[in-house]
Amino acid sequence: MRLLLTLSLAVILAGISVAQPLNNLEQRREYLNSIYNTNRAVNYFEDSVMVASGFRSEEHMSAIDSLQKTEGLLAKKVDEYLNAYGYPEKKVYGEIANLTPLIILQQCPMADIRSGQMNRLYKAYKQEEIEESRFIGFLESEYKSRFQKNYQSYLQGEPRLKDLMAALEFKSGKL
Repeated sequence: MRLLLTLSLAVILAGISVAQPLNNLEQRREYLNSIYNTNRAVNYFEDSVMVASGFRSEEHMSAIDSLQKTEGLLAKKVDEYLNAYGYPEKKVYGEIANLTPLIILQQCPMADIRSGQMNRLYKAYKQEEIEESRFIGFLESEYKSRFQKNYQSYLQGEPRLKDLMAALEFKSGKL
């Protein structure tokens, strides 16, 4: 079973080659869409293994391992993409390609990649490329990752965002 998962993962990720140049908008959009679809497929696979084999079964734990490896690889690809091309604009790239970096980074197991892209995500939020609730969700996941507990606050909207940024010691002036 583990070999099957590893082979499946290799085949899926082979379709998302970093080596290929992304010379035009359509190639960049397809690249981001393929990352999104890979993420969905691996999450769906993990869920289906859990249902079929049972929660925390050997097969389910193997699927979780594959999911975590995939999340790490996809996060590296998104990090490289954002460093090369910046955050994708919703009007230009479409909604899926626009949301893909945020979704992948929110699930990213590597703190250095998440924190390294926080300024870029904040800038995209300020340019209204990321909805406030989605950016808050990202900050909440960052908080949970750093402090190993859920962020607790009665605040909503912009005050919640500012409180989270203060708790994470995020300085928006770095832009």
